[in-house]
Amino acid sequence: ISVGRNVVFGVNANDDIFYRAGITGENPKGTQWVVVGGKLSQIDVDGNSVWGRNSAYKVFNLHISCKGEPALSSWVQYGTKIARVAVGKLGIYGVSGSNDIFTWKAGSTAWSQISGKLKDISVGGTKIWGVNSADSIFYKTLTGNWVSVGGKLKQISVSGKDHVWGVNSADSIFRRSGNSWKNIGGKLKCVSVGEAGVWGVNSNDDIFYRLGTYGDVDGDGTGWKHIGGKLKWISSGRDIVFGVNSNDYIYFRQGISKNNPLGTNWVQVGGRLSQIDTDNLNVWGVNSNFDAFSLTFTIPAAIIRLSGWASVINKFKRVAVGEAGTWAIGTQGSLHYKVGEQWRHFGGNLKDISVGGTKIWGVNSADSIYYKTLTGNWVLVAGKLHLL
Repeated sequence: ISVGRNVVFGVNANDDIFYRAGITGENPKGTQWVVVGGKLSQIDVDGNSVWGRNSAYKVFNLHISCKGEPALSSWVQYGTKIARVAVGKLGIYGVSGSNDIFTWKAGSTAWSQISGKLKDISVGGTKIWGVNSADSIFYKTLTGNWVSVGGKLKQISVSGKDHVWGVNSADSIFRRSGNSWKNIGGKLKCVSVGEAGVWGVNSNDDIFYRLGTYGDVDGDGTGWKHIGGKLKWISSGRDIVFGVNSNDYIYFRQGISKNNPLGTNWVQVGGRLSQIDTDNLNVWGVNSNFDAFSLTFTIPAAIIRLSGWASVINKFKRVAVGEAGTWAIGTQGSLHYKVGEQWRHFGGNLKDISVGGTKIWGVNSADSIYYKTLTGNWVLVAGKLHLL
């Protein structure tokens, strides 16, 4: 494990790499561990730079921007026996396993049933949309009655700007354009439209983003972009996308912005849900027992972003980085210091090393302790340590 500035990196017994998200002055424990691509057996972090080596003693480095990420509250349970849940500007709505429709009002202790029968529901800016067991489509205003709309859809999604997308029983994709449905190329079993754009998953749980739809634009987009990962259900929010996989594990897409609408990586959230919906700073979902839950979150202006791992030719068994530079120990204990793109050999022999602001510290094979300044010689310190 290695402690940096508002972030902690570590590797496990399988050499998987993780960082601790959500570390701040107010929350020094952070919120959760986030997996990072790659395999390393030792790692060190300082400032915006992470260095590590793998089991073959190859060295890699990674650059980070660390200014916070979505902070999540705890899941709060709300009633029971809801099969689908939807949240939006007009409130929270749900449908039961028998297709009854309910709404949850602020301060309530139970769901309130309203008229109608639906199997799926979505909440927009001025209308609530839904489809019934026959795939017939309906919408209503907050105080109006349900209005039938031509067409057939098995699943439907409406954004805060009242843009409507849906998929039919053949997984064909449609967008509401004026008073008609426009077929969009591709196949999806679930589609979601929101400020983060249009996202969907297909019958193989593959994830796709519709290029050119960020910002909840009124348009078709330009094509589908495959996004790594597997999800069975997905929901597009404001600069965030939530989803659940086939095991009901919950994830959100980190790093979504106007400049990077694809985001950076998936982050697992505690709990298990079979369906999820998000709008603004609220998330609602239902589990396999039809219990409904809600979650609130905040998104700072900047989020953790990771570059790709860059390989270094040399083979080292330890690497350390700090204000006094980047140092490494060769497989036989030799010392090396990085100058520009080159590694310079230094006198001495150590088995572990750590880099501070003005001094470099290390221990040798006899557990003797040493330190040196950048330009000085090694100084022996009383005591014995196995690692630093």
